[in-house]
This record gives sequence, C-alpha cells and structure tokens, in this order.
Amino acid sequence: ERGATELTDSLSRSLGLDFERAERLKQDTGLSGRPEHKEIYQVLEPILEHILSEGVRVMAEYHHRSGRPVKKVWLLGGGSLLKGFTDFSINKFGLEVRSADPFQKVQYPAFLEETMKEVGPTFATALGAALRALQG
Repeated sequence: ERGATELTDSLSRSLGLDFERAERLKQDTGLSGRPEHKEIYQVLEPILEHILSEGVRVMAEYHHRSGRPVKKVWLLGGGSLLKGFTDFSINKFGLEVRSADPFQKVQYPAFLEETMKEVGPTFATALGAALRALQG
C-alpha cells in the first residue's frame, strides 16, 4: 500500500517543495548516498525500510510454511527504478535482487529493447493483468 508516490509526498512536505519538483528531485537523486543528498536520503530511507521490512516478513512466512528459503528478489513497479534502490534492497534482504523484466517473453522490435528494459518494472502489474485476461 506504500510506494513511490508516498516518497514524493514525503519529500514535498519535508523539503517544502511542490509535488512536481519533489518528483524530479526523487528521480534525479534517489538514494545517491552523496553527502549533499543526505537530507533526501533521510526522508526516503524510513519509508523504504518499512516497505522492505514487509518483504522480509513475507519471505520469512514463506520459508516457515514451505520449508524453502527465498533465493532471489524481483523488484517491480515504478518505484523500483529509484536510483540506488537495488543496492538498498540487497543490503536489506541479503539476497540477489533484480529488476523485473515483464516484457522478456513479449515480442517487440529490436530497437525498443533498451526502452522496454527501462520501463518494464513500471508495467509489470498491467502486463500481468492483461496476460491473465487473455488466458481466460
């Protein structure tokens, strides 16, 4: 229930910026870890910690119920494109973390390959819903 929009809202409120400026700042800076971006990191980090702690809880529950540990984490959604989020996630989960590529089994012209990889996580849910609708 929490996501990228909440990050932007928090930046907007905390730094006294309008939503559009906060969104650009979030996209341009992300979790850079650079000293001049410390204030931005301090706003984003607790929200992301909460989001990922839910993932850790779900993984522990899965392991408890199935007896099998999670070996890899896939990030999806527009928020997963936040700069530094993959490394942040690796540190939180202690596992291999990758961005989802929902278009890997979809045919498209070769010149779109880089674009599809860049925008893929943003469309993962929509593509999944569309494919389920086509199946039945």
